[in-house]
Amino acid sequence: MRRFLLVIAVAGCAYGQAMTEFAAAAAGGTAGAAGGKKLSDGITSVFGKVGGALDKAADPSMKVAPGVAKDKSALQAPGADPSGVPAPPSLRPAGDPRPPVMAQVQLPESVREFAVALPTLPPPPQMTREDFSQVSQGMSRTEVLKYGAPSSKISMYEDGHLMETYSYRENGQKLGTVKLMDGAVASVAGQ
Repeated sequence: MRRFLLVIAVAGCAYGQAMTEFAAAAAGGTAGAAGGKKLSDGITSVFGKVGGALDKAADPSMKVAPGVAKDKSALQAPGADPSGVPAPPSLRPAGDPRPPVMAQVQLPESVREFAVALPTLPPPPQMTREDFSQVSQGMSRTEVLKYGAPSSKISMYEDGHLMETYSYRENGQKLGTVKLMDGAVASVAGQ
């Protein structure tokens, strides 16, 4: 009988705990919903005020139903800017058929002189089949790159070592793959 009473007492406590938690959750939900309603009302009020100000500032001849424009010209800005701020200068001469993105930009004289003074570098070397056959195990990364830059490169760290995989191509045909570990050629696989 004591065990039965103990079980009923524990079940009663658990039921009371569940009811308390449910009531707290319901009260929190109600409070959150009330707060959300107030927030929603505030946002609606702000948007209403902004909409009213825009309606006052809009040209009365352009009034139409909300969301519907009379024609495309109604969506464009008027010709004269009342703010007094000058428009930015055009980057292309009048009558140039190219779009503004492709217009030539006139650089100041000092920048043009600097640009002329820069040396033009030769194109990087391309590895040939003969060059690839000379790559051997133990060569350094610098020695391999003197033959030419790889067409693709993968670098990763594995067990504390830098692993690199260089793939070489010539005229679209695969020459082979060079695997380096910590800056030295570990293996060469050719086609």
